[in-house]
Amino acid sequence: MLVKFLSKFPTTKAWLNRDRVVLLFVVFVYALLHEFMYLWPNILNLTNSSPFVVQTSEANLSGTKLWDDLYQKHGFDTTKTELTSLHNTMTTLNKYENENHDESTLTQISQGSSSDRYDANRTIHGKESDSVYNAPKSWAQASSISTCEDFFTVWPSDCTDKLDDLHLKLGVLSAQMTLMNTTLTVYVTDEKMCEFPFTSILIEKIDLKELLVEHGFQKALKNIDEWPKNKFTRISDVLRLALASKYSKTYIDIDVTFLRMQKELYQRSFVGAAIWKDAKNAIELTNGIFCLPQHVLLDMMGYQRQRILHGKDEYFYTELGPSMFHNVLMNRHEVMMYSHNNPTEASLDGIARAIHQYGHMHLHLTGHVRKGNSHLNFGDIVNKIRRKAGLPMLQYPHIRV
Repeated sequence: MLVKFLSKFPTTKAWLNRDRVVLLFVVFVYALLHEFMYLWPNILNLTNSSPFVVQTSEANLSGTKLWDDLYQKHGFDTTKTELTSLHNTMTTLNKYENENHDESTLTQISQGSSSDRYDANRTIHGKESDSVYNAPKSWAQASSISTCEDFFTVWPSDCTDKLDDLHLKLGVLSAQMTLMNTTLTVYVTDEKMCEFPFTSILIEKIDLKELLVEHGFQKALKNIDEWPKNKFTRISDVLRLALASKYSKTYIDIDVTFLRMQKELYQRSFVGAAIWKDAKNAIELTNGIFCLPQHVLLDMMGYQRQRILHGKDEYFYTELGPSMFHNVLMNRHEVMMYSHNNPTEASLDGIARAIHQYGHMHLHLTGHVRKGNSHLNFGDIVNKIRRKAGLPMLQYPHIRV
């Protein structure tokens, strides 16, 4: 019937055939389904974008009532979960190892094999290592080397790009560093414009090539040198691991903001985990915030080296970052996950609602979040979310004029 109707038009009669009509019908049905799934829920107000504001219930910025109430709601035993020291957990695992595994098994795991995907011939801090996985002899030992001191980020330029935006974000982070009695070190490749009037923000210049050689990337330097100079994501994915290994600090992206102001929570071994979809339990490990022990960092850098040296010249966006975290951490390392917001969720009400649902202790306010709230600057987005979630406002310097 559809064919007969369309064939009445001279311009389409010669072009139409049964296959093309079927294709048009499939595209039409797909368009209808798209409208129904993505547009009508918003029109009918079926999404979770409704206003979400709770009454401020904490007397100070370092309070924990929001998380205490959530743990009580879910029936968590806080004396044996989040508040338990990591050392106790590692001790339990160590006891299990001693009862179920002999020394020879552990030695085999530590040495690996020449066919392993990780680089067995690595140079770390100027010293040769013959171990694919420099495993500690117990998880209790692992806990002793997993502690991070203070925080750092990396900005592989001279800070002239997006200077005002960088100034504001660092101002917001400075307020949080002060509350946690710690500092954030920004490692840059040129100090030209990298001066910021924040006592909790430290600026240190790094020699990029020297740092990479020190961490075993000397053979990969030629490949790395061919990467686009105006795009920092790929080189930043490599540098943050090398710097974390060298200085034993907790890494954060500059658009990360903390909700729970307790430094010790971010000094234990953990990675950020973005919750993309609740209904389908979609979770992504990220490299936007992490504190990792040396043996994990060595595995990650080994993975990156192998990919750079032996992989294709084309990379997908997360290949040396979040995707690499998945490949290295899963089924191999004991690391805690700290949840944070869906990086594509721009609704501040939705973000605040998720804080109360999951107990996020930090947020990653990505470009998607910021573009969806372009009428607000970064500091205003942070405080608006805090207000909606019932948390006290931050006091921070406004953007430079």
